[in-house]
Amino acid sequence: MAWAEAALEEMGLAQIWVRRGQREQREEAGAAPAAASGARADAPAVATATV
Repeated sequence: MAWAEAALEEMGLAQIWVRRGQREQREEAGAAPAAASGARADAPAVATATV
């Protein structure tokens, strides 16, 4: 797994990966549902921007 972390860091995605992992941990703990934490709130905007 260390090679994956190194590759993400080189691409500048390491911080995004860490934040995503923290969000998943909160969801598993029941701290906030995915919709409340904004996990999918930007999906339509991203889809529109990539079309």
